[in-house]
Amino acid sequence: MTELIDPQITISSPYFLHPNENPSLILVSPALTSSNYNTWSRAMRLALLSKNKLQFVDSTILAPTLLDPMYPAWERCNTMVISWLNHSVSPSIFSSDIYRISDLQEEISIFKQDDKSVTDYFTELKILWDELLHFRPLPACSCATPCSCGVLQTIKRYNEDDCVIRFLKGLNDKYLSVRSQIMLLDPLPTINKVFSMVIQQERQFAISASKVFVNNIGASETPSDSSVHAVTKKPIAYSNVDKRFCTYCQWLRHTVETCFKKNGFPPGYKVRGPTRANNIYSDDVAEHSYVSVDNSANNSGLI
Repeated sequence: MTELIDPQITISSPYFLHPNENPSLILVSPALTSSNYNTWSRAMRLALLSKNKLQFVDSTILAPTLLDPMYPAWERCNTMVISWLNHSVSPSIFSSDIYRISDLQEEISIFKQDDKSVTDYFTELKILWDELLHFRPLPACSCATPCSCGVLQTIKRYNEDDCVIRFLKGLNDKYLSVRSQIMLLDPLPTINKVFSMVIQQERQFAISASKVFVNNIGASETPSDSSVHAVTKKPIAYSNVDKRFCTYCQWLRHTVETCFKKNGFPPGYKVRGPTRANNIYSDDVAEHSYVSVDNSANNSGLI
C-alpha cells in the first residue's frame, strides 16, 4: 500500500512554506506605484514563481471546500501570498481602494444617457458596474453543505434590481413611458431583459422619425392646391363672354325681346340667384338668371 505524503513537507509542493518565509517579507522593490506597473508585475511574477506560489495568483490552485483536508494548508499559503503582495504595494495604492469604490458609486449614481445611444449608455454603465463588482464582489457561500436559506440569492436579486433602477433613471425623458411601465412590474425584469425592451423602444422612435422625415420631404416637393390651381387655372377668355344686356331688367345674357320679366315666365321655370353686370368677368357666371326644368324650354330658343 502506497503511503500518502503530506504536501506541506514536500519541497516541490506549492503548499510548502520555508521556515524563513514570513508575512512581512517584501518580495519586490521598489513597491508598486501609479507609474511602474509593468516592471513591478514582471518582477512580482518572477518572485512568486521562484517561491512556487504563482499558482495561488493565476487561479491554477482553486480554494478547496472547508471539509477538504487541504483547506488549512491552502488558507495558510494563500494568506501568506496576499501579505507579500500588500507589502509590495505603495501605501497610496494600498489605501486607495475605498476611495475608488466611493468614486465609482458616485459616478454610477449621476451617470446619464444624454446624447448617447441606448447601447453606448448601457455599455459604459456596465463597465462601471463591473469595476465596482471587482472591488466589492458579491458574497458567495463557502460552506461544505450549500446554504438553503436563500439569502445569497436575495442579495444578488437586490443588486440586480439596483442595476435596473439605475439604468432606467439615467435614460432620457423620451423613454418615460417605457420606464414607467417597467417600474410597475413586480418583480422587476433582469437588466438584460430591460435593456432589450428599451432597445425596442429606441427602434420604434427611429422608425417613426424616418416616416416623418419622408412625409416632410414629400410635402415639400408636392405643390399646394392653391399653387396648382394658380398654375393650371386658365385665364378667362373675355372675347367669348356673352355680352348681351337687357335694358328692361338690367340683367345679363339676354335682351329685352326675350326677357321673362317683361314677357312672362314659361311654365316650369325656377328662379336662380341673379348675376349683376359688374360680375361679367367672374369665373362662375350663370348661363342664365333662370333655369328650366322642362327640356321644351331649351328647344324654344328663349335662352
